[in-house]
Amino acid sequence: MGSHEDEQRTVEIGIKICEVHYQEQGLGTRSLRLLITWLFNNRGFDQIILDTNLDNRRAQHPYENLGFQKIGLRMDAWTDQLGRKQSAVDYALARAGTHPTPTAAGSTSDSATCANAAIIPQKESSCETPASSPYTAEAP
Repeated sequence: MGSHEDEQRTVEIGIKICEVHYQEQGLGTRSLRLLITWLFNNRGFDQIILDTNLDNRRAQHPYENLGFQKIGLRMDAWTDQLGRKQSAVDYALARAGTHPTPTAAGSTSDSATCANAAIIPQKESSCETPASSPYTAEAP
């Protein structure tokens, strides 16, 4: 986890569950819910941002169910390991009583603290490369 905090009290997170037998069990949603609760209640952040590949519908569904709102679309934002251009969707979740600010997820600026949640240890062979809503988080 990074240590830089900005004036907007924004943190950028990322999650990836690479092992197929751990997917589709709600582990990502439960882990994100706990991380969101901790970031808002214990760390005092006002906004959480993240991004995902435009084609990654399996990730977008839980993000939206947790209250994240789409705030941007970056076409041809990066190149994958096969040389293909990939696009990304940016999401933001604001603490209850605050409003999302237009901070692009996945940016390389120092405007957000980075906190990557390592949920399941990944094996090199099984994991591919890349990857205003009131919110009251409750532990599962």
